[in-house]
Amino acid sequence: MPATGARETNGGMRPQKANEPMRGTKRIGATGLIKRSVVLHGHATSVALERAYWDALSAWADREAMSVAALISTIDRGREDGSLASALRVAVLADALARARD
Repeated sequence: MPATGARETNGGMRPQKANEPMRGTKRIGATGLIKRSVVLHGHATSVALERAYWDALSAWADREAMSVAALISTIDRGREDGSLASALRVAVLADALARARD
């Protein structure tokens, strides 16, 4: 269940399979970015990340037993400056480094 203030925009449909695009997902041109819509704190927003970051966020959310939207909301609440996409990339890197040290 998503944290308060966050929800995925897949309409509560069945879980996403590993190689299946999430509802609300668009690939952006030749950049390889994947754009997804998320509702944060009652407002719809979109974020574009590379597939590796979406995969890492999904795995992290699974480890924490939360939805990707809830994880994104948590990261967003701790963001000081910069874009949401940048905050997500930095958070994924910090999580990977922390797990590598353990």
